Amino acid sequence: GQTCLRVNLLGRQGTVIDSFVQSMDAAMAPAKGAARFRIVAETPARQGEIKKAEVTVERSRSRGRWD
Repeated sequence: GQTCLRVNLLGRQGTVIDSFVQSMDAAMAPAKGAARFRIVAETPARQGEIKKAEVTVERSRSRGRWD
């Protein structure tokens, strides 16, 4: 299966500095419960500008018959 995550990087005033979608293997995310994972991406935002990151599921597709 495949899960796509939306990542919003927020600045000190709560404004979105950068936003991107990243795919990950659904096997890493259990259907029920939580899982730790690391997101690695290049961004034009400088480290000092980023106050926090919000991560949400953009879309998810379970493993099909042909996967």
